[in-house]
Amino acid sequence: KAENLGGKLKGRILLQVESKGEAWYIDPATQQRAYLGRPADAFRIMRELGLGISENNFNSYNGYAPKNLSGRILLRVEANGEAYYVNPTDLKMYYLGRPADAFKVMREKGLGITNEDLNTISVNHSLNFIEILSDVQNILGYDNAYKAIVQIYCHNSNYSIEKQGSGVIISPDGLIVTNNHVVETFILGGEICTGGIITKQNSYKPDYFFNINFINKEPSRDIAYGIIEDKNKKSFPYLKINYNIKIGEEVTAIGYPDIANGSINISKGTITSKTDIDNYDYILSDVNVSYGSSGGALINLKGELLGLPTQVESSELASLVYVLQINFLPKSIELNNTLKKSMSDEYKYLFDDINNYLNKVLVLNNLR
Repeated sequence: KAENLGGKLKGRILLQVESKGEAWYIDPATQQRAYLGRPADAFRIMRELGLGISENNFNSYNGYAPKNLSGRILLRVEANGEAYYVNPTDLKMYYLGRPADAFKVMREKGLGITNEDLNTISVNHSLNFIEILSDVQNILGYDNAYKAIVQIYCHNSNYSIEKQGSGVIISPDGLIVTNNHVVETFILGGEICTGGIITKQNSYKPDYFFNINFINKEPSRDIAYGIIEDKNKKSFPYLKINYNIKIGEEVTAIGYPDIANGSINISKGTITSKTDIDNYDYILSDVNVSYGSSGGALINLKGELLGLPTQVESSELASLVYVLQINFLPKSIELNNTLKKSMSDEYKYLFDDINNYLNKVLVLNNLR
């Protein structure tokens, strides 16, 4: 049945109508399904499965492909690789110029399918797409929480370091949250950021490295979100999050302070108080942190992320760390929805992209 249904629906875009409308593409060549996910995912995967055609052939089609190309993604190899989807129902060729275009085609031309029928079609796992909501094996506990802390370096075009600090992986698909001041530079053309994590036991310095694409920033709230760009790794270790805190609760701060010379630093303390600044919650703690620890993690004894150490206030008597409480995630989604309304259509997918990641995090943590 799996082969028959995959063959019958080859080239179609399927929508899970009994779930949340997740989209899948049935590759005509393999008759397997590929998860399309976010707009950027849909754009990339539909191009990866493309079939190159010459300009002579393209021009001869006059907007409609021959039947043997039904459901294929066609790439104009002599025209900068422009991509077109051949709709199986009428053989019309739809341009996939940008992620927003691919997402529009995916939604408008999708065919509804039940979960039972969809599950009879095998998944193409070679495309590095994972179903995030079922991937929980990489949740870290207290003893291994340091493995989800990222050492971040942002460079200018000459690769001299402009900014450095820490970040936290909060989902298995490599979503990093940190402070905006860790990654913000003033170099024309934007920053080039790299990261590293510890994967080996009894190690104190990162041994696994990758590039980071910061896809969303909130400078006024000192929040930034980035995605790990690494084709060799399908999923990453991450921390669960917890909104609940108690005054006097024992906590641990983890980060990469500059004075530690590239080594991770772990310090213990307690929650001494909490406050509100511009409608955002802050935890006050007596843990010992310093420059470079910004954007790292404050965790409880279960290894759950409570917030991001953001700044230190010192006096002759004591020092207190201001920790941005992690319950700001829904506010980020709300802000993105507001900003999206004022953007042109070609850029709206960027806000859908980050909100899709954030919603998955909330679902993973039973907060949605």
